[in-house]
Amino acid sequence: MLIPADCDKRPDSPSCSPWYIAGRLGRRERSGQWIVREIQKLIDHAAFPPPILQLDDKGKPIAGLRLTSRWQREPVDAWFDAQPSARLTETTADAAFETEKARAARRLDARAEAIGAGKALFPRSPRRQQADA
Repeated sequence: MLIPADCDKRPDSPSCSPWYIAGRLGRRERSGQWIVREIQKLIDHAAFPPPILQLDDKGKPIAGLRLTSRWQREPVDAWFDAQPSARLTETTADAAFETEKARAARRLDARAEAIGAGKALFPRSPRRQQADA
């Protein structure tokens, strides 16, 4: 996988990219989309510092995270230094797993209710209904 060369390799740089953050998470090999999603989860649920405001060509703020987003390195490093390392990797992985687990549980509950009510989970096709008649 190609990892962009940027000033993240310079420890004296005042800013950092999503790739730097992914490296601090131990996930630098992941895709750009995955990295952006995980950073957004950290911002939403773990008080991670927001990125530096980016402006488009007309001077209007660019909404949302991008692979071109930049962060002040000092608050990012301070946030990581304040995190217990074991909990940090679990935070994002567990949140995604719990969300998927909850969805699966809701689907199973709905199917169990349908069975208990005597409803067919997979209705017969009209062709099959004619054959049974």
